[in-house]
Amino acid sequence: MQRSESINELATALAVAQGAIANAPKDAKGQSGNKVYRYATLASIWDACRQALTANGLSVSQDNVVEPGGVKTTTLLMHSSGQWLSNELVMPLEDRSQKGIGMAITYARRYALGAMVGVAPEDESPEQARQRQSEITRRLIADALTVSSSLGEEPLARSAYLQRTFGVASDAELSEGQASDWLGHLRKRQAEASARGATDGGVTTNVPSAATAASSPPRQTLEEALAEQEKAEALRKHALANGEAELLRRLTAVKDSYFALAIPWTPGGPDVEPQREQAWAKILQRRGLRPLDPPTPEIMRELTATLEGHVQRMVEEARLRGVSCAAPHS
Repeated sequence: MQRSESINELATALAVAQGAIANAPKDAKGQSGNKVYRYATLASIWDACRQALTANGLSVSQDNVVEPGGVKTTTLLMHSSGQWLSNELVMPLEDRSQKGIGMAITYARRYALGAMVGVAPEDESPEQARQRQSEITRRLIADALTVSSSLGEEPLARSAYLQRTFGVASDAELSEGQASDWLGHLRKRQAEASARGATDGGVTTNVPSAATAASSPPRQTLEEALAEQEKAEALRKHALANGEAELLRRLTAVKDSYFALAIPWTPGGPDVEPQREQAWAKILQRRGLRPLDPPTPEIMRELTATLEGHVQRMVEEARLRGVSCAAPHS
């Protein structure tokens, strides 16, 4: 560690700041082999210390240099008096691609920043996780919980599924993409159950009551549900084969969010799925694709960015009108 000739004022300011610095919630998930773990992102560490540092005349600057041995990150802690502390951290490079270098820099920055100012990561509470979720994510979860209840799922069974499938202890930890995947899974189950109930003749236990029919999404036939599942599986296999699974997951999530806002479903209202499918077909047609054609990575990126922009605009317009976007409508 290097330092200015004197650090008495910096040390005093840092001592006061550390009394106000909170631990950083582990707000993200990683995976090593079969082990899933949680960690505090660089943003989480900055959120934990930024206000306390600024209030005490302290600031941080980080510089990164790619060297033969890895990425060297220099972290400089400065005080308004001109006094400073500096340390260096070299993070080995397993992959010298742009992505690999970017990941190494991010790792080095968060480890060095936390060590310099005294931020420790900790598991976040369900309340903290819920606050971190976007309005769209909370809406998708609300929809999923409604469908889950209509299927008669017990809370313990629901928690076990979330843990097994997404590696989370509760729906408060789900990302937008995971919430969308969960909702899609539940809707397919609901469609299959509705189709069975409609074709089981004398079996009356599967026939919904008037109250249930008024509050449940429109029925699909079993053939329609299976056809949707086959289309989704074809797209998933294509994406995996081309190393673009994350792009497809993100596009699927933002597509669900977009149509939930643009063409909402209301209890007792008409079936909106044909309208949504027709709108999606037109969106793809403008890009030279048919609904069953697997999109290229470039088109997936462009579609995702475009739909995200539309979602943000619609949410902002709803806020300006005083309309809440948190209640389920699709």
